[in-house]
Amino acid sequence: MIPVIKQDLTVWIRKNECCFSTFEHDTNRILASRSIELRLADLSENEIVRCLAVEPEMQASYKHMRWVYESDNYSLIPDVVFSPHEAVDLLGFHAGLEKNATVSYNSLKDWGVVLIFEWPLALKKALQRFAADHIEHHIAVFLSESLERSKSQEMHLVFRKERIDVFVQNRGQVEIMNTYEFRSSEDCVYHILNIFEQLNMDIEKCSVHFHHAEKHQEVLTLAARFVNVHRR
Repeated sequence: MIPVIKQDLTVWIRKNECCFSTFEHDTNRILASRSIELRLADLSENEIVRCLAVEPEMQASYKHMRWVYESDNYSLIPDVVFSPHEAVDLLGFHAGLEKNATVSYNSLKDWGVVLIFEWPLALKKALQRFAADHIEHHIAVFLSESLERSKSQEMHLVFRKERIDVFVQNRGQVEIMNTYEFRSSEDCVYHILNIFEQLNMDIEKCSVHFHHAEKHQEVLTLAARFVNVHRR
């Protein structure tokens, strides 16, 4: 019998790696975190199951298991117009769909939106064999856990590998949520300033918040020449 331990496990699936993080169940204190190089999105259902099953974190039964999928293909839809039956059509219209993909969604009631995202069908079927009945998109995790609605206008940038997720809120309402590629500090600042221009934002009044920017000090230094920078 697989032992039940008083811990929670989060499995965070990225393009080229899979991260296993264990937490103390009662306090949510992180106990350990480990990443392995693994392209699950490129594998078949059975290959994914075999790869995950041998990892030591998967040898125990947890109080709670959380699955997070990180990707660029998503869309935010106002919840008042969202219908689960139309999720595929809505995402296909806004972002397009890949072959052999499936569509899921996360409801973000505090923000009044639903996040629709695409992910590989083989991965979905494989995770169901691990009793993963709910998958969270990384943007949904960020919006629900790292941000609060603000009465002012704010821009938030979340750094990932060669990607930035950019979120703008104004008076507690979502104005934009997009992901951009960047190769240099200049690329990143270009995207920031371009969004300011698109939304006709006031550089003096809008604060720009950087998340997970520890390895991107050059971006912060350059951005501070143009906008009101805050570091999270």
